[in-house]
Order: sequence, then structure tokens, then C-alpha cells
Amino acid sequence: MAPLAHPLAKAGGRGEAAKAVVARDGVIPMFPPRISARSGALIALWLLLPVVACDQGGSSPALPPPSGVTLTMNPNNWVFRYSPNMPAHPSAHSKGWQFSFPTKNGVHYLVHPYSGQFNGVAATFRIEQNGTFVEVEPCVGSKPAARLYFQRRGDNLGGQGEYEFYRWWSVPTISLDAPPPSLSVPADPSFWLSVYGKKGTEAIAGFQAALADTANVGITYGGCFAGHGVYVNGAATFIMKGFSGL
Repeated sequence: MAPLAHPLAKAGGRGEAAKAVVARDGVIPMFPPRISARSGALIALWLLLPVVACDQGGSSPALPPPSGVTLTMNPNNWVFRYSPNMPAHPSAHSKGWQFSFPTKNGVHYLVHPYSGQFNGVAATFRIEQNGTFVEVEPCVGSKPAARLYFQRRGDNLGGQGEYEFYRWWSVPTISLDAPPPSLSVPADPSFWLSVYGKKGTEAIAGFQAALADTANVGITYGGCFAGHGVYVNGAATFIMKGFSGL
């Protein structure tokens, strides 16, 4: 599939499948990448968040706007991309925005335009589920999940050369079957993965360039592949209550 028809460029073969799976929209390692003791401790704290219930009711705390742009919860400012069977935007919700997962392929990318320095992102959400989530392109042992995401301005979506480091996905994932109530990921290179699954610590120059000139931020849905899409057998609704830069 041509890169401009779908955001992810297929590159190479699967000769390094033990390290990563080559994906058109981001290679996410089959196994978690090594992280520093400091970063590991932060992720461990995140993993201790309750996973049985995403929302216990009540209002979410207000999240401050990021530097360089105002991220809003206006659903018309959020855009589905590369997502068959989805509308152009999510719909309004009393606490933010929401969308219903389709019953076939699928939700892939949901992004908000951004301008300026990216310093990380915090999101609060819940999922109402009465069905089974399905990855569009699963692999052995993978499970439906979402990741926070940002993209550098000028990306040609090919994933080759310098463009390998134009799109970044969070190391921590949101399990769609047992999601935490929130996820906050700082602009620490240990917490982000490139198109082919390299941590920001392995490509500092590319990571810092993406932080300095970010064009889009948001969330992608997949599992084995970070943005290859998720649908549901049954019914499920994703409700975003807060989304802000750090």
C-alpha cells in the first residue's frame, strides 16, 4: 500500500523479527525494550494504577494547555486518520469526546493538530465495553491496545532515512481490555518508540528534532502494530475526559 494512502511504510523484510516486527505504521517490539532503572521505576508506578475500573465517576482535574498550542477537547479539532468505517471526528461527551468502535476495520489514528515544542502528554479516559476487541493485524501473543503518539512536521510517511524518526509512540500502552484510568508520558526518550521500534535514546537527534517541531499529537490503536487498527465484536465506546501537554 502506498505510503500516502496509509501512514506507515512497509520496509525490508522480517529478518530481524526477533527484535521487532516491521509495520507500515510503526514497528513496535514483540517484547518490551530495555529501559533505564529510573525510567523503569516510573513505568512501574504507572503500572500500579487500578486497571479494573477506568472511571469511578466525578469530574477529572483540569489539565493545563501545553506550550506553543492550545490542545482542546472540542471533538471537531480531533480527526480520525486511516480509519475505515469511522466518521471524520469523535462526538461530544459531557466530559470531553467519545467514539464507538466499529464492528470491522477499524480505528487506527485519532490526532489533534499541534504547533511548537512537545513536552509530553497526559490523558484521562474510560472505556465502556460489551464485546471483544479485535486487532486488525494481530501477531502471536499480541493484544488490542492504544498508545499515545506525536508526529514531527513535514513527515512523508515513508519511514525511511530521517523519516524513521518523525513519528513516535509511547512505550506504556493502554490495554483496551483492562485500561488504567489515566496515562502520562513525559518527553523522556526512554518512553518513546520510533517507526521501527527504536527508543528515543537510540536516536537522540531525531527524537529532539521531533519534539521541537511537532505537528500532530494523539492516540493510535492496534496491538502487535501500533496503529494498524482495532474493532470490536459487540459494542464498545472510548471516552476521552482530558488530554493535555505536560
